[in-house]
Amino acid sequence: MKKYLLGFILLSTIVACAPSGKLNMSGGKEIARVNDTVLGQSYLDTLVRLNPKVEVQLKNPATKNKIVENLIEQELLYQESVKRGINKDPQVLEKSALYRRVIIAQALLENELEKRIKDEYEKKKDTDYMKVAVSQIQFDFQPEAIMPKKHPQVPAKTEEKPVTEQQKQAALAKANLVLAKLKAGEDFVKLATEISDDKMSKRKGGDIGKISRGDKRLERMGLESLAEKAFALKKDEISEPIESKKGYHIIKVTSEAAPIPYEEAEKLLRFELQKIVKDDLIAKLKGTAEIKFAEKPKEAPVNMQTPQDVHVPPPHGAVHAGQPPAPTAAAPVPAPTPTETPAYKGNYNKLEDKK
Repeated sequence: MKKYLLGFILLSTIVACAPSGKLNMSGGKEIARVNDTVLGQSYLDTLVRLNPKVEVQLKNPATKNKIVENLIEQELLYQESVKRGINKDPQVLEKSALYRRVIIAQALLENELEKRIKDEYEKKKDTDYMKVAVSQIQFDFQPEAIMPKKHPQVPAKTEEKPVTEQQKQAALAKANLVLAKLKAGEDFVKLATEISDDKMSKRKGGDIGKISRGDKRLERMGLESLAEKAFALKKDEISEPIESKKGYHIIKVTSEAAPIPYEEAEKLLRFELQKIVKDDLIAKLKGTAEIKFAEKPKEAPVNMQTPQDVHVPPPHGAVHAGQPPAPTAAAPVPAPTPTETPAYKGNYNKLEDKK
């Protein structure tokens, strides 16, 4: 995190050095002083605006201290650079201007992406982004997996065998028996805990969390029929047995359907739309622009870098080994990494943030 942040602060400072760049470093509460320069809360606020992930880090005293240390280190380097006149070096000014153009171009992509995200959310918040809380009791076609004998330290693999019609009928009969008990007034949570074949959800009385229409995670598990039925039920209503690839399921809707918050949908939409928005915008701009090549572009040999693979070089002597390269002019707004988005664990639809 420290290396990443230092590179990020470095790039921000380069832009601030450009002729028209401004960086409010000393506003608000003073957090540190380097010689005669005050580093204020406004500096941290700027970092948060440019990179929202920093806000979470600032809430932790330990990581906040590291961020402040990085700011101090960067200011020391900057002051010494100015003292030596490096800030007036023609190559430094040239690179600073280059990075400024890159970031301004990136800002257009970010603006377009934010607009598209808001539009998509408004269009789909009552359909794709509606969620409802569901509990289930699961009856597997093959509840007892056949495990081959292995060495104790070698994980055994389940032998997958075709489901027979007899197994299907047995699972359905069991589901109908439990359904009769539910209709007679027996407690859903109690029966799910005692009977369900899904080990993960039975520990929570059958709770599988909130699911959405067309839920991709359920589709990958072959459980899309649960989502379809869930949105046809009212709160506290119990379904008839629902068939899936795994077995039969009795579900109970435990909340009213409601759209997920914009903040949650924004992360998903950003990941989904960032490349689409960039490609659409570039195609639109190319369609209205007059572009002429001095020479006809030649086809690149196999294994040769394409233009989108070429990175703008980092400022000479400024970025140390191990720090991230500067963004490219054509690069889209950074996508959420696997650790920034919810991860599915287990064999049912339960979202859980990675720590």
